[in-house]
Amino acid sequence: MEFKDRLKQLRQSRGLTQEQLAISLDIPPASIRRLETADSLPRKDRLQKIADFFAVPIDFLIGRTDEKTTIDKTNDNINVAYFGGAKEELTEEEAARLKEELEMFRLLKEKKMRDKEKK
Repeated sequence: MEFKDRLKQLRQSRGLTQEQLAISLDIPPASIRRLETADSLPRKDRLQKIADFFAVPIDFLIGRTDEKTTIDKTNDNINVAYFGGAKEELTEEEAARLKEELEMFRLLKEKKMRDKEKK
């Protein structure tokens, strides 16, 4: 499978539009559209951003391996503590979902801070 197909598959698996992914990665939407249709790879810094966002190795993105092993292979240290409640163990699926959501939150927060600094 080629990079463009893997990117589209990963984006769709998260239920994201091309524009939402572009905002999360701070990449122009036109670049996401191009990356999903052209037979080219993004520059190194964008490739790393994409791999980090989806928590997959670059080798998976570029088709060197079919192993979609996440960068952090264990969720051993992920627990949830909430106001008024006790720490709760998470399933592997729950931990992975929370990590994805946290990463998206952090990327959006970072983008807002950069936009605020530009003003």
